[in-house]
Amino acid sequence: MKYTRSGTHMLVAFDYDPALIDTLKRAIPGRCRRWDPEQGVWVVDIRWWDTALRVFEMHGLVQGVRSPLSAWDTLHQKPTAPPEVITAVYRTLAQLHNPDRGGSTEAMKRINGAYEQLTGSR
Repeated sequence: MKYTRSGTHMLVAFDYDPALIDTLKRAIPGRCRRWDPEQGVWVVDIRWWDTALRVFEMHGLVQGVRSPLSAWDTLHQKPTAPPEVITAVYRTLAQLHNPDRGGSTEAMKRINGAYEQLTGSR
């Protein structure tokens, strides 16, 4: 399974599994998820991502994946925050918590991890 963020949606690709798709459809309202045949991905509203993760875990596709919602909490942002704001907040928090400037190594790891998760950068 692969997933990425695109605006206020998560794009999810996984091997065809009718049982998984049925569970996904029962767990997430139709207005909050759809199949995109051009990209070959399911598009899930970010507000339903925790539910989608539980469905994927139930079907053995993921284990211990952190929700993007916790990443937004780390960066003190809402899921609707534009990418430019996420980057600006990340840079500010990175300056404040940089271990070379007296910040915490653990806090910096959380901030870096949250930024990577939300932007897909490594």
